Amino acid sequence: MFEKEPSEAKHKGKIESVDWQKVSEQLGSNDGGWYEDAETRERHYVKWYENPDQAKVEYIANAVYGALGINAPRSQLVEMNGRIGVASGEIAGAKNIHPKELMRHSDTPLGFIADAYLANWDVVGLDYDNMVAGEDGRIYRIDNGGTLHFRAQGEQKEFPADHVPELETMRNPLFQAGKVFANLKLDELRGQAERLCQQLTSKDIDQIVKASALDAETADAVRAALIGRRRYIAEYFGIPLREEQEKRRSEQRIPAALERISEIEKAAGSLEGMRVAVSFLADTDMIENQEVQVIDATDDGVFEVTCKLTERHYDKLLSIVQNRIGNVMMERMVYGGMYGEGNRYYFANALMFSYGGMAIELAADSGYRTALGLCRIHIPYEEGIDVVSVGETVNDLFSELLSIKGGLEPPSQKAESAYKKARYTWHHKIDAVPEGVEKTLERREVMPGYHTIVDPGKWREYWAESPFAVIHNLHHNNALAKIVKSGGLLSTHERFRRGALIHGMSSDDDMKGGGGDNVFTRIITEQGLSKRNDPDFKLADLGNAIVVFDPALLDRTDFFIYNDDKYGTTDPDAFAFRMSPSEFFEYQKQYGYVSGSEQMFRTGIPTSAIRAVVCREKHIREEILAALREEDIETINGFAIEDFVRVGTYAKELIALSSDQEPETKEEE
Repeated sequence: MFEKEPSEAKHKGKIESVDWQKVSEQLGSNDGGWYEDAETRERHYVKWYENPDQAKVEYIANAVYGALGINAPRSQLVEMNGRIGVASGEIAGAKNIHPKELMRHSDTPLGFIADAYLANWDVVGLDYDNMVAGEDGRIYRIDNGGTLHFRAQGEQKEFPADHVPELETMRNPLFQAGKVFANLKLDELRGQAERLCQQLTSKDIDQIVKASALDAETADAVRAALIGRRRYIAEYFGIPLREEQEKRRSEQRIPAALERISEIEKAAGSLEGMRVAVSFLADTDMIENQEVQVIDATDDGVFEVTCKLTERHYDKLLSIVQNRIGNVMMERMVYGGMYGEGNRYYFANALMFSYGGMAIELAADSGYRTALGLCRIHIPYEEGIDVVSVGETVNDLFSELLSIKGGLEPPSQKAESAYKKARYTWHHKIDAVPEGVEKTLERREVMPGYHTIVDPGKWREYWAESPFAVIHNLHHNNALAKIVKSGGLLSTHERFRRGALIHGMSSDDDMKGGGGDNVFTRIITEQGLSKRNDPDFKLADLGNAIVVFDPALLDRTDFFIYNDDKYGTTDPDAFAFRMSPSEFFEYQKQYGYVSGSEQMFRTGIPTSAIRAVVCREKHIREEILAALREEDIETINGFAIEDFVRVGTYAKELIALSSDQEPETKEEE
C-alpha cells in the first residue's frame, strides 16, 4: 500500500497544493481514499482528518519511523479544496496477514521502542490491520495517526515529556498492542533504544517538527515532548545520547592535542627554533580547511589555539561579536619570537576579549589579507593545568561564542566529501565536479601540523602535457641549512606564529597582500623552454642556487598559480586571474616559459619533498656545503650532501632531476 520512508529522506517543511483525482473510497475509519496525479499517474492514499493537526502528527510519526529505518509510509502534507491531509505512496503487493503470523514475524518487534516513544497505541490496529506485509516480505506500519497526543479517532491523549509509560503499557496483554508485544523483555530492547538515541538527534527532531507545519505553540510542545521522551529512554536504559557523546568527544580534542605535543617534545621531535604545532580536523564549512592548530607557546606563557574562519562565517561573526561580548577592545596582534621579550612582530588589528580566563583575538584588519578570518585563543599555561576543563571551555567557546556548529566535533563523512569537492572545483577553476572524484582525493598531513587535500598521481597528468620542474630560488647560502633544521620551507605566517621571526625578502608586504600564508615556487616546463627557442637557457637566469622539488608536489590541491609576479596577493581583483594547473601548462606550451610566474603552496613544503639543490657556480656549492656541515648536517633525505648539492649549467637539467633520474650516489641508511 505505502512506500517506506528512507532514513535519508529530506523534510521540505511545506504543504503542497495538489489537484489529484480520487479513484477509490476510504479503506480505514478516517475519511480518505486513493488519489491519482493526472500528470505522473502516481497514486497516493490521502487521509483527511477532522483536525488537520492529526495529519501533521501522522507526518511526524512517519518521518521518525523513517529516520530510524523502520518501515512506514513516506508521507507528504497536501492541501486540496481547502482541506489539509497526509498523503502516502503505494507499497507494492501490500496485504494483511494473520495475527499469529504477524506475532511471529521478525520485523514486528523491531519497532517497539519507536512505537512506545511515539505513543502509537494503535500500531497493531483493532483488527491487526495497521501492520501489513509488502511483496518484499517486510512488515510496514501503515496507519500512524494515533500517535503523540492524538488517539486513532482524533481524541486527545496525554503525551508526557518526562515519562514513557508505553514501555510498560504496550507490553500489557490487556491492550491490543500488548497481545503482540507481551513477550518482549526490556533487556532485549536495548539495541532498539540505542538506535533511537544514536540515529535520531535533537536536530533531527527539530527539522521534522518544523516540516510538519504545526503552529508555533503546538510545535514547541511536540518538540519538547519528543526530546524529553528520548532523554527518558536514554536514562531508562543507561544509554548516552548521540549529541552528548559528540560533545564529550569534542571536549577531548584539546586535551588530546596537548598530549600529542607532550609526546613530540619527549621524543625530541620538535624542530630547532620552532614551536611544536599539532592540528586536528573540525567543523563542516565554517573553519577554513576544516583544521584547528594547537601551538606550544609556553615559552611565552601560553598554549595557542588558532584557526581561520571561512569568509562567509567570518563576515557574519565580525558583525555580531561586539553585541555578544560587552568588553571588546581593538588592538594589534603580536607574534612573539622564541628568543626574548624584544623579539616581536606587530601584525593586524583585531577584536580582543576574554572568555573563561582565555584571551581571544579575532582579526579585523583588511590591510593585512593574511589575517582575514584569523582567530587566536591564548590558554594561560601553568604547572598542573586542568586540560579537561580547558577542553570543555575551548569547545564551548567554539560552539557558543564563535557559532561553530558542533564545536570541535570532527567533520562528518558527508562534510569531508563536500569539502573535497569544493577544494577540487576551486583548484581546477571548474563548476561541475567529476562524478566520484571525492573518492580519489585524500587528506594528508603534508607538513607537521598542516593537512591538505591531495590527488594522488595527478602530477603524472601534468607531466604527460610536458615534463617540468617545480623550483625555488635560495637567496642565501645558509638558507638550505635553515630549511633542513626547520623541517622544510615555511610560509612567513607559519614561521611567525611558531616563534621563528625570520624575515624573508618582503615578509611584511607578503603579510599585507595575502602571500604570507604561502611558499613561493616557480615551474619550468620542457615545452615552455622549447617555445623560447633557447634550449641552452642558463641556470644562472633562474638564480644562484635552485631547489628542485619532487614533481608529486603537484598532487596537492592547495596551491594557486599566477602567470606573472603578483607577490602571491589574494586581492580579489588579482585573484580572479589566477590560473588552473592545466591552463598554466597550456600557456607555457603556447607562449613559452615566463620567468615571473609563481605557484603559491599553502603553509609549507617539507624537506622530504626536495630532490636536489643545483648551484650555478662551484663556490656557491661549497658555501652551502660549509653551512650544512656547520649545523652537523651530513645527509639530506638519505643522500650525502655532496651528492645532494651539485653544480649545473642549464635550466633543462632541473627537469631531468625532477624526473626519476635521482643522484647516482646514495648513502646506505
